[in-house]
Amino acid sequence: MFHSSISDSCFLSPQSADLFRWSWPPICHEERAEILKKLSSLQVGLWIAMAKADITQYQSLYKKLLVEKDNLGWREKEFNMKNDNLLAFLILELGICKWRYKNKLKKEIIANFRTFVSSFPQYMGIMQTQLREYKEASSYVQSLHDNVQSLTAILDRMVRALDELVSFVPK
Repeated sequence: MFHSSISDSCFLSPQSADLFRWSWPPICHEERAEILKKLSSLQVGLWIAMAKADITQYQSLYKKLLVEKDNLGWREKEFNMKNDNLLAFLILELGICKWRYKNKLKKEIIANFRTFVSSFPQYMGIMQTQLREYKEASSYVQSLHDNVQSLTAILDRMVRALDELVSFVPK
């Protein structure tokens, strides 16, 4: 029986098995079971270590995403402030235009206002593009946050399942 188990092994050729047939004592069932327990414990430990490393990595990514989300919030506030400033500037410019009109500078006022109004859509387009990009980035951050939470839940279930498997393995 020892000869057949060694020769069937993928580690030893039949010739090597003949050489070691008399020098190695046969392994009993209990020793094999003990070796399998140790290998199983090592494998479970490796799975747990890998799962913990993944959790740490995803937690780090989540923290980075939170910082980016805060940065996007600040950028949106900055955009809103610029928009408010532009509106205040427009109101001021309109007031100036009215004053100039009253002072008989109608042609100059109309030319200046047309120049200003013609450039306004370009500025608004730029600001709308920036706002859209910020909103898309915020949506992407939220999506990544949801993915991290889902993966964390999956990893937690895997760790619990592995812990349950380890508790069933006889020691």
